[in-house]
Amino acid sequence: MIRGGPREIEDGEARLREVTLEDAPELYRWRMDPSSRPMFVQTGEVPYETHVAYLRRYFAPDHTDRWFVIERQGAPVGTIALYNLSADGGEYEWGRLVVAPEHRGHGMAMHAFRLLLRYGRAVGTRRILSEVLEENTRVCAMHDQLAFRRAEIREHGGRRFVLFAIDL
Repeated sequence: MIRGGPREIEDGEARLREVTLEDAPELYRWRMDPSSRPMFVQTGEVPYETHVAYLRRYFAPDHTDRWFVIERQGAPVGTIALYNLSADGGEYEWGRLVVAPEHRGHGMAMHAFRLLLRYGRAVGTRRILSEVLEENTRVCAMHDQLAFRRAEIREHGGRRFVLFAIDL
């Protein structure tokens, strides 16, 4: 649960609003979609109950993540988050980006990410990191367009991920 800072941000085209437990079915559908799973470090299917338990942990008092549902014209179309807050409070990692298959190809990921960067600046984040599957050329290109720098290559389970960084 977001403590300190707005629980939503919008710009007339899209809105990021904090996730709720009621979002669990859609979050699960988007994340478990066969076209979404390969983009993550953990690619396997998880039981719905495990997913709900993960979502419930987000609302724990000591949680520092900022997890959003992406909305277009008032309808949920995806999700994005800031997580892994640094000890000094100045650095987040961004991820959990999933756009529902039926809403892909309309620029919602890029739009949501621009809003997330604006949100990060507003709450005092100084640096954002991101780890992207090297084969995910669309999201890697999105980072390049937004002036992220490629910091290093990491391997997980024999797959290569690019670590991106941007100073706000």
